Amino acid sequence: MVLAVLVLPRYKRGMKIVLSWLQDYLTFHQPVDVPALCALLVRLGHEVDGVQEATPRPDAKVLIGKIISREPHPDAARLGVCQVDVGEGFLRQIVCGAPNARAGITVPVAMPGAKLPQGVEISETILRGVASRGMICSARELGLGDEHSGIMELDAGLVVGTQLAETMGKSEIILDVALTPNRGDCFSHLGIARELAAAQMGILRGIAGHLGAAVHQSTPFEALKNASGGANGCIDGEAGGRAEVRGGVSGGLKADTRTAGCLQLNVVKMVGLRAGAVSPPDVQARLLAAGLRPKNALVDATNYTMLALGQPLHAYDARKLGDDSLMADVAKGGEVFAGLGDVTLTLQAEDLVIVGADGAVVGLAGILGGSATAVDDMTTEVLLEAGVFDPVAVALTGQRHHLHTDARQRFERGVDPALAPVALQFCADMLTAWAEGTVVAQVTAGTPVAAPAPIAYDPAFYARLIGQVVTPERQAAHLRALGFGVEDSGLPWQVVPPSWRTFMATPEDVTEEILRLEGFETVQPSLPPVMPPQLQVDGARVRLDRVARKALAAAGFVEVMTYSFIGRAAAARAVADAGTLLELSNPLAQTEMTTMRPSLLPGLLQALAKNLAASDLTPRLAEVGQVYFPAGEQLMAAGVLCATGQRHWRTPEVAPDAFAAKAAALQVLELLGAPVASLQVDSLTDAPMYHPGQSGVLRVGPMVLATFGVLHPSVQTASGLPTHLPPVAVFEVHLHTLLKLTSKVRPWQAWAYPPVHRDVALLVPKATTAQALVHTLRASVPSAQQAWLRTLEVFDVYDGVGVPDGQKSIGIAVTLQNPAGTLSEAEVAPLVGGMVAAATAKLGAVLRG
Repeated sequence: MVLAVLVLPRYKRGMKIVLSWLQDYLTFHQPVDVPALCALLVRLGHEVDGVQEATPRPDAKVLIGKIISREPHPDAARLGVCQVDVGEGFLRQIVCGAPNARAGITVPVAMPGAKLPQGVEISETILRGVASRGMICSARELGLGDEHSGIMELDAGLVVGTQLAETMGKSEIILDVALTPNRGDCFSHLGIARELAAAQMGILRGIAGHLGAAVHQSTPFEALKNASGGANGCIDGEAGGRAEVRGGVSGGLKADTRTAGCLQLNVVKMVGLRAGAVSPPDVQARLLAAGLRPKNALVDATNYTMLALGQPLHAYDARKLGDDSLMADVAKGGEVFAGLGDVTLTLQAEDLVIVGADGAVVGLAGILGGSATAVDDMTTEVLLEAGVFDPVAVALTGQRHHLHTDARQRFERGVDPALAPVALQFCADMLTAWAEGTVVAQVTAGTPVAAPAPIAYDPAFYARLIGQVVTPERQAAHLRALGFGVEDSGLPWQVVPPSWRTFMATPEDVTEEILRLEGFETVQPSLPPVMPPQLQVDGARVRLDRVARKALAAAGFVEVMTYSFIGRAAAARAVADAGTLLELSNPLAQTEMTTMRPSLLPGLLQALAKNLAASDLTPRLAEVGQVYFPAGEQLMAAGVLCATGQRHWRTPEVAPDAFAAKAAALQVLELLGAPVASLQVDSLTDAPMYHPGQSGVLRVGPMVLATFGVLHPSVQTASGLPTHLPPVAVFEVHLHTLLKLTSKVRPWQAWAYPPVHRDVALLVPKATTAQALVHTLRASVPSAQQAWLRTLEVFDVYDGVGVPDGQKSIGIAVTLQNPAGTLSEAEVAPLVGGMVAAATAKLGAVLRG
């Protein structure tokens, strides 16, 4: 049986918002008040997990320099002697061993006296007999990134002699904003700016011009449109979703989509890129502040576009690709894919992929690019790809391979389907400015982006759902501020969501958007007059759950909470029939979280194994929770007992056995108010987790209240417990069965008067069980004195020397206590005598002298 359950990803759910970056898209009405900004984001439904400053700024003695010449070191093959202009009116000699140090590049220079983040202070020195009067630095040495393979190359337009810190602008403020899974539109600075503008904190700005007018003076896309006869004139759709640019600007660029998982594939080709180009320092600083490491102009441009607008892009080295053709498809299964970051995967059928003209997989669509076509410092021609991918297809592909990337995070939450062409232009404009590239072709494959479907909405619905009156005019104003189209000339209104608000479909969705701007705090709290029957809480079940937790704690167990999802192998070990297992259709992990647990014991054993591996010697673990079967869920309590190997000079550790597990189960049942005196003990059959012959059940008539015993050796081995560990004892209490019994919780209480203890040893036939003897003694006590009988415990069983053949001696410890006064011998003697007489009459017992 397969159970469909939505499993949310475990990786980060937030977005780092850089305040200066946010101001590219939002003109604040007032000087920025960070606490007020955070409070407004929380009010809009976006938690702010923290506020911090960006990475440290370079020392004031780190200047912009330009390498004028580089000569080989006379005494070291790997070193070079550079003459560097740092604006002093003369050239400064610096010895540098970086492989990319060469004449003509602009670099950061740490002057003598400069202090680097690692605590190093720069001074003039002699390296292999040659004077070095400073240091040309890498990104890692300046604390601006992890790159250390070469020196940091800066924008050639920077003025030599300027402090590097001045080129980076003011110190950045970073907001760590947590986002709910339905707000994919807010995984960008533009998305957060939209939210704040809708709440009247500022005015939303366009995306053009924020990097300076020089970047956008000439838009390559406009030239393409003019040459092709209009914005859509360069696109010609064909059957099967194929489309390609025709005419002189196409350059043979092709795109195709053969799967419903990719609704549209947009590709741009750029040539003439300057090899080794880097992004400007302020861009690198922003990327670092947002949590991404700068690398080169190509990678930085795609990352910058994703964080700015919310559209993930991927860049392919056109020369490595071989043919200017990309296609979205699904894997056949079995292909080996080498991805970025040394990731190697064997693809599964239906994985969403991008393939080249030769059919080779060059990327996991919307998740990860391939290493074979990755851009590097030698790339001069590139294909930029922006897809419109189905969120479910991307999520399932990533889930199957346990890949969590920034691109997947956005696609599976919903990316604006109309954003891809705009994002490509945005990215291409940056590469034109940073790397002098030129756009030569653009192509779109797939279906046109459909307009969002209108939602029929009655403004009176808001008051019915929320219990608050907001005028229709104010509701319409809120919706328009959020980018919704509102046709309010008649009822119901036709409300059209903006393209970036994916998953908007119902009047309830519209109502929530209005409420976010109106303010959740403005709704006056009130209790409903009557709780609907379907929402009523099962009080008995809740009380039993809580009391069971307390009972386990009173019995000396440490409570743990384990996942309701376990691996199929562990689940199969817990049931006699694997056909009763509930399988997840979209498991969080392919091996360890595939099945709903049919027992609490697998999770407890896994917790015990991890504790022991970490030298946590907690001997008793327990849990209360639901277990799951096709017929429904059941409330259970369970515990594990083990010997931990702790040593003591006085008493050796005794490994728990089936009797220890039985005693623990009885203690819990007694505190839960179960009829312990009426329980019967039987052997346990058809329970694969338990050791046969060393396990049993506690029941009342046909109803099983608990199972107990020693763990089956094969299960103990398969659970990952240490091989030297003695047998582990376990028990399970069937709380759902207790709900069917009339029971009353019996919490421990102090008694004011002392107890009386008597030991009785009786000779009985060997076939007589201790359980039968205890029941007989308990039943012989008159009802008026039943409250006096505290415990009847077996303390000895003996059949050795002195005991007649065919008999055995059972010792019973009797504890009597009167809650109303001290018992006298005149009261105790007849009571104990009556017990012995009853045992003699019913079981043939004889009082042992």
